[in-house]
Amino acid sequence: MSRPYAIAAFLWAALMLVAAVSQTQPAAATLFPQEDKLLHFIEYAVFALLLYRVFSHSSDTRIIGRAALYTACIAIGYGIALEALQSTLPYRECTVYDFLANCAGVAFTLGLCWRPGPPAA
Repeated sequence: MSRPYAIAAFLWAALMLVAAVSQTQPAAATLFPQEDKLLHFIEYAVFALLLYRVFSHSSDTRIIGRAALYTACIAIGYGIALEALQSTLPYRECTVYDFLANCAGVAFTLGLCWRPGPPAA
């Protein structure tokens, strides 16, 4: 496991948690409708990139071979957990569209990073 990437992924996850539970003021002006979905996409794309780097730099070849799977499971699972947490807060909301934007960010990053290994002999 690559320690710098693991630390960065942990810190990013902590920042995501703080953002998810913070009481935010409605923006006076937004750039475009549903701009928060773009922010979800970017947030989870970065998280997936950090996680993928953790797993793809492992000393265990079994982990390296499953880096995309582990990244997807952890990032999407964390997204589900944060959306569920937000559903319990009176000043936040949990929406399926936020979850879909999270998943799209993860899928985008994995589409850029993941390369299939050589075929099994």
